[in-house]
Amino acid sequence: MLVNGFSGKNTICFVCCMAQGFMVFTMGAVEFITLTIMSFDRYVAICKPLHYQTIMTSGLCLSLSLLAWLGAFGLILPQSLVVWSYPYCGRKVIDHFFCDVGPVLQLACADTRVIELIGFLYGATIMWGSFGVSLVSYVRIIFTIIRIPSATRQSKAFVTCASHLAVVTIFYIVLMFMYLRPSTHGDIQLNKMLSLVHTSFIPMLNPFIYTIRNTDFQAALWKIVTKTKKSF
Repeated sequence: MLVNGFSGKNTICFVCCMAQGFMVFTMGAVEFITLTIMSFDRYVAICKPLHYQTIMTSGLCLSLSLLAWLGAFGLILPQSLVVWSYPYCGRKVIDHFFCDVGPVLQLACADTRVIELIGFLYGATIMWGSFGVSLVSYVRIIFTIIRIPSATRQSKAFVTCASHLAVVTIFYIVLMFMYLRPSTHGDIQLNKMLSLVHTSFIPMLNPFIYTIRNTDFQAALWKIVTKTKKSF
């Protein structure tokens, strides 16, 4: 997608298009599961701080990471194979900047209602399931923070969750609006705008959101800034 954007090329082979769509949705599913795992991590850190080291062991973290990748792969692959198997005809022009499932299915010379229903059910299960776990975690976290007697500790606990909560809010709102309806329905132009948020804007913000409070990052950033000032 980036190569095409920078080179001005606007064509893609069929296999490349299917692979691109598979990767985009697999990475999206990985992020959903990872955000849910991070909600659980924040819950343990704030609600059960004395047990954090014994609960969030390196073995559990590795298992949860594998769950995110294997779970996402297993959920998206069957749907991708069905989309791949459809016959495509007509103009073969995808009205999008990447091979999103809706614009691709609009080119199919077959009834796509079954795969759209399956995609809707999968999307609803993944999104609402992960959102539900995150919501329960944050409700428990908020009640725990309210009961903390020290205002300083309350502020510190809130800051621990703020960055993750910001990403969760943007990510879920955008993707639920886009994909919790039949894939070939909806405003294509609006979908293209919203796609930019989850394919480009959120990934661009993630490094800043998750590292801005890291002391090593702050020290490295300050070093770059001071070097830049000296060079001028």
